[in-house]
Amino acid sequence: MRLIVTLIFLTFSSVSAFCQTQISGIINQYAAVTAYDACNNEFSLSSTSGFTPGMKVIIIQMQGAQINTSNDATFGNITSIGQAGKYETAEILTVSPGGIVLKHFPVNTYDFNGKVQVVSLPEYDAAHVNGTLTCASWNGLTGGVLALKVSGQLITDANIDVSGKGFRGGISDVAGTNNCSFITNANDYSYEQSNWRGAPKGEGIALISANHENGRGAQANGGGGGNDHNSGGGGGSNLTAGGQGGENNEPSTFGCDGAFPGRGGKAIPTASDRIYMGGGGGAGHENNGVGTNGGNGGGIVFIIADEFMGSEYTIKANGNHAATAAGDGAGGGGGGGTIIFNVLSASGYHFEATGGNGGDANNGNADRCLGPGGGGSGGRIMASSVITVPPTGISGGVAGTSLNSTACSNSNNGATSGTTGIIETLDNLVSGNEPFAPTAIIDQPEVIFACAGENLLIAVDAEGVSLTYQWQLDDGNGFENVPNNAPFSGANTASLQVNTIDASFNNYQFRLIVSSECFDDVVSSPIPVVVAPLPEAQFTFMAEDLTVNFENLSTNADTFSWNFGDSQQSAENDPEHTFPGYGTYVVMLTASNDCGQDIFMMEISLLVPIVAGFNYSDAGGCAPFEVQFTNATTGTYDQLEWNFPGGTPVSSNDENPVVIYATPGIYDVSLTATGSAGENVFTSENLVEILPPPTPAFTWEMLDDLTVSFTNNSQNALNYNWVFGDGSTSTATDPIHEYTAPGDYEVTLNAQNNYCGVSLSQGILLVTGIETPELHPLNLFPNPVEHYLNLEWEFTQKIKVQITTIQGKVIYKDDDLHNNSIDVSRLASGLYFFKFEHEGGSGQIKFNKL
Repeated sequence: MRLIVTLIFLTFSSVSAFCQTQISGIINQYAAVTAYDACNNEFSLSSTSGFTPGMKVIIIQMQGAQINTSNDATFGNITSIGQAGKYETAEILTVSPGGIVLKHFPVNTYDFNGKVQVVSLPEYDAAHVNGTLTCASWNGLTGGVLALKVSGQLITDANIDVSGKGFRGGISDVAGTNNCSFITNANDYSYEQSNWRGAPKGEGIALISANHENGRGAQANGGGGGNDHNSGGGGGSNLTAGGQGGENNEPSTFGCDGAFPGRGGKAIPTASDRIYMGGGGGAGHENNGVGTNGGNGGGIVFIIADEFMGSEYTIKANGNHAATAAGDGAGGGGGGGTIIFNVLSASGYHFEATGGNGGDANNGNADRCLGPGGGGSGGRIMASSVITVPPTGISGGVAGTSLNSTACSNSNNGATSGTTGIIETLDNLVSGNEPFAPTAIIDQPEVIFACAGENLLIAVDAEGVSLTYQWQLDDGNGFENVPNNAPFSGANTASLQVNTIDASFNNYQFRLIVSSECFDDVVSSPIPVVVAPLPEAQFTFMAEDLTVNFENLSTNADTFSWNFGDSQQSAENDPEHTFPGYGTYVVMLTASNDCGQDIFMMEISLLVPIVAGFNYSDAGGCAPFEVQFTNATTGTYDQLEWNFPGGTPVSSNDENPVVIYATPGIYDVSLTATGSAGENVFTSENLVEILPPPTPAFTWEMLDDLTVSFTNNSQNALNYNWVFGDGSTSTATDPIHEYTAPGDYEVTLNAQNNYCGVSLSQGILLVTGIETPELHPLNLFPNPVEHYLNLEWEFTQKIKVQITTIQGKVIYKDDDLHNNSIDVSRLASGLYFFKFEHEGGSGQIKFNKL
């Protein structure tokens, strides 16, 4: 029974295979595009070999993005994507000696400095992949793309694989003599190609510019090369970022580290109409000729089929792994490529667009810690919406490992893995559908009917090569060019917009002149415009108490509808209406005709009278004094204006202002309330009284040892309160107070007016007696003293003096005093001893410093 089943299966397979085209290897033709002739719809090619009329092709721009080349972390950031990644499918009309003429105009414009290529798109009724199907490797001009289209079944019995066919990894090479030492620094983001400080960058969608070929900065989605010394290269990328390379850590004190490894490729902005190859990994830095290259990125696969029948085989666009380095830095992995799976039904499909692994750095059991490479990012899978793509096969490449070292344990040394790629839905490929033909008007309107106030759109359908447009208007004085300003827009397009036309446009005529660099001008037939006026609603009113008479000022209207905002309505032309009470009502008039309707609304306020008024916190005080005013106005108002002569602010529109009075005086306050109901003013005269604050001051003198006379020098005060420091008080203006014992007292005077009081305290010292030598009298005055201490003595001998504190600290000394005056003005207030000495004796005198 098994034998019979097997025979039947073999027979079926044989018949099926007979109807199918067997494919494997490279099935595409490639040519670089150098120019485009719009008049002939012709692309100039580097070679037309293999291209034939009727053949389907893919036009795709591989590079052309612009990047930042500053020597900082922004190096490699994409500043303009340009036309990089733009693509479309097309059909060849004819093949010329130097190029191909397309059947339809291209959808995109291309930058031919950005490496544009044409790739053949083979078509099959049915196809069988019987051996690995791949593409030509990207060589800097062409390759990297596999494309096929099958109108029936596509069966795979082998892998479809463009892994490593994309952007090229940096080539590790010895760049001359390496002068690295522990004091050199190699932290730049780019170096010229011959500089030993940086390894080559990986290739990406931005062309590598002169003098920026090497170094750690990423080249858009190409990984950066490792910098001196022996650091790893960064991983390439696609729509997500590649991983950074690892550092080289020299164990010796004076070793030459590689602290600036290659940075991972940048993420390219996502766009459904652009596709990219995976970026190449950056090279590892070498000085011994054993560093490794960056891995190549994955290529691009186009699978277009009605039915895909896979088995255990896989569609691959992986980035290449970087090789292990033995004694130098390792390269970064290549970024995953792009798989476009545009099918109507499918089974047995498997996808891989993974990033390549960063290269390991084998230290060979030496006392080294070399830099491994960063992983490439995952790629991009774009499949039809009927296909479910499992979230596998787009993982980033793994970071390399620095291993077999006697100086450090196995680790990534800072190298990182690439990030996971992206899965997207794509049901329609970009394709041109505008036929290549001479200039012609295909369709136009005969007449335009419009209502005034509308926006008018006049469109003409034209075909041709590199068309330009100019609308013209005949307003009764012949056709003239329409300007590209209000009310017109699109005067140089196939669709003219006229914004908010009015009745003046009635019977105007428009026409379109279609021009081409390749053919004669074509002019459309005149297109007349018929304008019907729109109604314009408008009214005014007169109010007397709650009764309002409305006057209808509408134009171009046949019927009217009033809504008075109080649930009442009317269809009269000029209604009179009595409102139910004071308040604000929104009255709406709708005016209509056959062309439409217009609505005019007005807010009518029937308001109660305004009565201005206010309250205040306090109306008297010492300067500066703060008063809080509170609005108490009644009625309907919408604006307040306060006036505060002598205050700050002088005026205010606040509801409840705060005013500060800094100058003594008596002031008025005024409030004006204004609204739709009119204006009302309230003024309070002489409301605010502001007095200057008291300035306490006094002096004192001793009448005897314990009796003190106080002289009051205060200003702006009416009442006084004395506290003498011994428990006694007084309210006299100039009191005389007798103390019970000598001592140091603090006397306080509180000077008051009607609103506030201010205190002043002074210390006084009551001392009884002055100590002087008996044999050699010395007179010391004044005592108490404020500025200069005067001395009188009768003896003629040399005199030594000291001034000490009560605690005995010497603060003044003179061993041969000649002057009879000492400046004590800088001493602090308090009690001191004056000590003197001469041949005949010595002594001391207490004195009080004020």
